[in-house]
Formats: sequence, C-alpha cells, structure tokens
Amino acid sequence: MSKFIPFTIRKYAAKNILKILPLNLRGRKTIELFGQDLNHLDFSTSLMFDLNQRNNLLMNQSRFLKNIEFSKNEKDISENDFVTRMTAHDFQNFMSEDILVKIDRASMAHSLEIRSPFLDSRIINFAFTEVPSKLKVHGQKKKILLKTLAKRILPSEFDLQRKQGFSIPINNLLIKGHWHDYFHNKILSFEGIEINKEYALNMLAEQKKGTHNGEKLFSLVQFICWHEKHINIDNTLKPTL
Repeated sequence: MSKFIPFTIRKYAAKNILKILPLNLRGRKTIELFGQDLNHLDFSTSLMFDLNQRNNLLMNQSRFLKNIEFSKNEKDISENDFVTRMTAHDFQNFMSEDILVKIDRASMAHSLEIRSPFLDSRIINFAFTEVPSKLKVHGQKKKILLKTLAKRILPSEFDLQRKQGFSIPINNLLIKGHWHDYFHNKILSFEGIEINKEYALNMLAEQKKGTHNGEKLFSLVQFICWHEKHINIDNTLKPTL
C-alpha cells in the first residue's frame, strides 16, 4: 500500500493516527513505518523506548537522550528494495546485538555450544544476493522459499507456522500479584540515576487496563537490578571480586 500512496499523505495520516493510539498498541510500529519515506528509513521504530518516552522517563537528562546510532552498510541499505533494507537492518542490529548475544550467553553459562545453521555465510550470501523479496515475504505470507523447500522433506503433519520462541507471559505477570509488586517496589526504591518514577509506575498501572508495557518495564527493572549490583550511590563502580 505504501508504494501507491504519496509520502506526504502517508506522513500526515500516520502522524494524526498515532496521536490517538495508545503507545503500546499492537501494530503501532507498522503505522509509524507507513508514515516514513521508504527510501530514507528512520529505524527508531525498532527501539525499546523512543526519544519521547526516554525524555519522559529520564527527566530531560541530556546525556541519556542522544539519538541511537545503528550499525548499517549504507550501500546495501540504500540501493536495494524495502524488504532487503529492513532485513539488512535486522541482521546487522537486532540479531547481532540482541538475540544472538542472549542465546550465546545463556548457552555458554550452561556449558552448551549452540549453532545456528541458517547463519552459514553461504546461506546468508544466497539470501541477500539471489533470493528475490517476493520469495521471502508477500502479504501475510512469510519465509515463503524456506517453507516451500521444507515441505519437500518434512512430514505433512509438521507445523510450519510461526515459531513460538522462548518468550514469557510478562504482560500477564505484571497485572497483579508477586511480579507486579516486585516491579513496583524496585522502581519506587531505586536511588540511582534520576528517573520519573511516576511515569514508570503509571506504565505498570496501565497493565491492568490491558496495555502491553511488559517488555519496557522488564528492561527498566533489569537496568535497576544491574545498577544496584554494580554502581555505588555516588555513581562510581563497585569493586569486582
């Protein structure tokens, strides 16, 4: 749809729609992308907290409000189509800086060596240089080529639908009970860098209204736990054993 509607119209429509939508509504980031120039993408939609949210949470502390610099290959991202540019961004940032790091740390902590066969350099090169975007995603269909090839060797009853991953029901856990109280107390008692506790606790309270702030709150409390463990009250590092 974005290819057929002029950018100025998309930008205006998205800007006004976003004003009335809850911050954590499912699909909000899709609307943000809809309002962008697809040839000059702003990848801020992939941030956990956007600049406005960081501004509210961190009390206008300028040292924490810098624009995030993403890793990117300018040539690859600018000269290919939309799907390839988004895939390249995801590959160079989210995978290498997020999920692969987590898997590596978790597995090594339990003396496991995890391998990702689809990240073989030959497969990656093939996917980026020879597979057209229409064989990767089309409408609601995803991983088209991969699933087509998989059907040839996997039994017919094998589930080829969306993988579930290892996510936890964080949004349900924070509605009430032990984890709600734990997060509330952690935020309220934090004495590290100055944060807007009212703003953070309001995010927690919104869980009862069906708003999904779970990932943001989890990230915030993880930071608080890290700060309490490694940083003194005067912002100096605690000695390590």
